This record gives sequence, structure tokens and C-alpha cells, in this order.
Amino acid sequence: MTDFERVRTGLALLEERTPYVVAKAPDISLNLARGGDIDLLVGDVDKARNSLIDIFGPPLREIRTLYAIAFFFEWGEIDIMLGLHWRGVRLAKTGTVLAERRVSTDNLFIARPAHQIISACLYPKLSYGFHKAEYEAVFDSAIENDYARTCQILTAILGRRTAQEVLDRGGFTQVRTSKLRVAVLVRALRNPIRWSSILCFFGKRAIQKAAALNGVTRSQVLGR
Repeated sequence: MTDFERVRTGLALLEERTPYVVAKAPDISLNLARGGDIDLLVGDVDKARNSLIDIFGPPLREIRTLYAIAFFFEWGEIDIMLGLHWRGVRLAKTGTVLAERRVSTDNLFIARPAHQIISACLYPKLSYGFHKAEYEAVFDSAIENDYARTCQILTAILGRRTAQEVLDRGGFTQVRTSKLRVAVLVRALRNPIRWSSILCFFGKRAIQKAAALNGVTRSQVLGR
């Protein structure tokens, strides 16, 4: 059994216990050959964790971070993502990503192209200031095959102006990271969110500064 066949069989068993979706790099065979990891969003994190250990056996290592649980096996790595978040700001609902998932030619559940760009392009750009060059193809696919939903998702996360700039420039690479970060935070301030989770990452002063750019009052920022 090849590594890809092992993973495909294992994910089929996982689906019987809790729904999953491959969040990015849906060509798992190629990704495993390159030594890459497999990023999953799941319906039930605890059930998925226990299921992966039951299906694949105990991992060599298991590491839990704020954003994911990473399992390292001899044949590769699988990450259970704890959601699509950046510094306390939710970029997309896991339930929505699961509800809109698609089936690949390999009979795997994969995120639609418009959702793939969040984990492949936007999240690393926000966190590290860049994304891998290979993921430019993910953005191109979203524009070509899922344009309307891509526009809708980018606007929801970034606001109309910044989303349009991303579209006009053909991706995130040519858009300043600082501008994207401010756009995400300012957009989040317009929605009912858990202020405490954002405050722990940014602090009151940073949020108040971003809020001032968009006419949000101090009392609204502090949840009063």
C-alpha cells in the first residue's frame, strides 16, 4: 500500500465518524511526495483526534498549538486545524467550509477553491508576510473556477476596497501585509465577535487605533 492509498483509506474511515475536508493542497499524493503535511478541518476535533490514532496507530509525535494538532507518522504529517482563525479573528466558519466542500477525482473531500485560498494564501500572508509561491495556483484556480464565491469571501474578510485590490493585483503577493492585517481587524470590528480573544492578541490600544479608522467607538471596541 502506498502512502497515498493509506491516507485515502484512512480519511474514508474518518468520514464515517466525523466529517472532514482537506483545507488546502488537495493533491495529497503530490503533497506527500514533497514531504508536505495534510491540513484537515473537521466537524468534531476530539473525535477526529481519537479516530486518527485509531486508524493510523500512535504517531511518532503529537504537538498541539493554538491553531492545530499535528500528528507525525513515519510516512507523513496530518494536521487537524482548530478553525480558520488569525489572532482571534475568525476568517471563515468551519461549518460553512464543510457544508460547501467538494469531492476530488480521488474521492476525497476538499475545500472549494474560494475557501482554499484562506488557508493556502491569506493566513500565511497575515501571519508571516508571505505565502508559498506554489499556492499562487490556488488563487488562480479560485478566480477561474469559483469567482463569485471568492469575491464574496474576500469581501467578508477584508472589506470591499481591499478585496478589490487583491483581485486587481491577481493575488495577495503584491498587497502590503500591514494593509491586509488592518483590513481584517477593521472588518472584524464591524461584526459581533468575541472581543476577549482578539484583545489577548492585539491589546486595547491597537484595536482602538484600528477602530478609529472605521468609525467604531471606544465603547464598542471594549464591548461596553
